[in-house]
Parts: sequence; structure tokens; C-alpha cells
Amino acid sequence: MDEKLLQRGGWEERHSTHEDKASVANGNSNKQTRQSGRLRLFLFLGLICLAVLAVFGIMTRSATTEKLQQQANQATAQLTVSVVKPEKMPANISIDLPGQTQAYVQAPVYAQASGY
Repeated sequence: MDEKLLQRGGWEERHSTHEDKASVANGNSNKQTRQSGRLRLFLFLGLICLAVLAVFGIMTRSATTEKLQQQANQATAQLTVSVVKPEKMPANISIDLPGQTQAYVQAPVYAQASGY
């Protein structure tokens, strides 16, 4: 009868020792350790990617700022100022602007005499 149980694996299942259960538990803990190690690896790689992107963005912005500063310096170097002495202009200045001025409503005005 023992041979039949050994062949089916029933005896081993019925008479499993504490060490077998510990080895199964260690297998699960190894699996969890591997998963947590992978998670840490992915987090570490993600942080490295974010750091690289931040450095790239800062360097790009710095280069753009330097170009703009050089263009501004060139523009201010080319500016010229012309000075004009003020002169007296004639007192009557008329400005002709296009357009018409009309009232929205025309009200009649009647002459009134006092005492009525």
C-alpha cells in the first residue's frame, strides 16, 4: 500500500515536514524579494530618466537665454539717437478729422415769452 501512495505522491503530501513548509515559505519570500527588487529598479530608472529630462530642459533654456541676450546686446549696440532742437510752431493749428456730428433726436425749440 505504501508503494501506491509513493507512486501517487500521497504519502509525501500527508507526511510533509516542517522543513518542506519552510522551503515553500522561503520560495514565496524569494518571489516577493525579487518583485520588490524589480520595483526598486524601475523606480530608480524612472528617477534617473526624470533627472536627465530636467537637466536637458535646464540646459536648453539656458542656451536659449544666452542667444536672446546676445541678440538684445546687438540690438542696443546698433541703436542711434537723433537730437532735435525744439522750434516754435504757429499758434493756430487746425485738425480736419473725417466724420460728422449729428444728434440722435432733433427736438423743436419754441420761443417763450414771460407772463403767459
